[in-house]
Amino acid sequence: MKAETNMWPVHTQTLLDLGASPDYKDSRGLTPLYHSAMVGGDPYCCELILHDHATVGCMDENGWQEIHQACRYGHVQQLEHLLFYGADMGAQNASGNTALHICALYNQDSCARVLLFRGADKEIKNYNSQSAFQVAIIAGNFELAEIIKHHKQADVGECEPHFHSHFSA
Repeated sequence: MKAETNMWPVHTQTLLDLGASPDYKDSRGLTPLYHSAMVGGDPYCCELILHDHATVGCMDENGWQEIHQACRYGHVQQLEHLLFYGADMGAQNASGNTALHICALYNQDSCARVLLFRGADKEIKNYNSQSAFQVAIIAGNFELAEIIKHHKQADVGECEPHFHSHFSA
């Protein structure tokens, strides 16, 4: 199901309709949702899998979850879907890095802005006692460091209703 989840919504929907589990694990123990967040592709595939009650929070051998992968590769729409369906913004990988730390490390400012707007805790420290701001500075991502530094709790927005254009009530 890996290839289908990243490119073809029709194939993904067909597989799910035929009873394929959205929580099927490959040889590495990773789910279609994990691959969708990592590879990107059509964000609707990610939404289809989540809508079919996929479990959020699959972890790889380094403690990375879907939210870390979406942020690593700058997949903003997948990130939005993951957050709507309950991904933990404070989840830490094996190094103690949250999704915001990953954004800081890989200079993914769009994902960082989403996380901050949705209320990510910018003060969480990784296992090297570094905040996301400090990680951005160390990585040389100074503009993103400034965004993180100047973000205030008052900047957090309320979640707007998430209307699914593909699903009817």
